[in-house]
Amino acid sequence: MDIYDDAMPDLRPGDSTEVVVDGHAMRITATDHTVLHSGRRRYVVECVTCGILVHPATTGPRSNVDYHLRNPSDAYPSST
Repeated sequence: MDIYDDAMPDLRPGDSTEVVVDGHAMRITATDHTVLHSGRRRYVVECVTCGILVHPATTGPRSNVDYHLRNPSDAYPSST
């Protein structure tokens, strides 16, 4: 994947998908915000299982899911 590729090109703004990874139900929602220099879409990443916001506006949801699985109690500051 090129650094300028969209992480989830089939997900449209406002749409979300839920995946279960290692027992954690993760919700990823596409926003209508993009990064100026690359045009990559931003995504909200939440852990439904833990009830926390993992990241409010990431371009790389997979890395945020992986980080949460390694550090499940480490919530994004605005959700604590």
